[in-house]
Amino acid sequence: MAKMRSLLFCHEIKAKYIKKIKSRTFHFLLKKDRLKAEASWIQMDPEATKEYAMKQKRQRTENRWAKRILQCGLNSQDEGTRTTIAEQLQRHTELTRKMHSMNDSSSSSDDISDEDDGENC
Repeated sequence: MAKMRSLLFCHEIKAKYIKKIKSRTFHFLLKKDRLKAEASWIQMDPEATKEYAMKQKRQRTENRWAKRILQCGLNSQDEGTRTTIAEQLQRHTELTRKMHSMNDSSSSSDDISDEDDGENC
């Protein structure tokens, strides 16, 4: 149990260190590795890759459109635009809530492991 805890701790330290790195060469190598992984993914299933790219492009254009509409003002728009903006805002809040809940659950598991350390001593 202690060995697993120490491995997890080392992994967390390494993740923090990697997150802190700001060098150009590191980011270049990271991007190169990511592109290799994507290339292998494309070769395995090109149809799914095209579908994923289209989905990403559509989401980006929807976000840009919504941002433009919100900057111009929502009062002058028709009802259809209002509903689509409301849907997008709701989707955004759901995703942020999900992201925060994932962060909270990981921090709560850290708290639990800290409490376990106190019991063993």
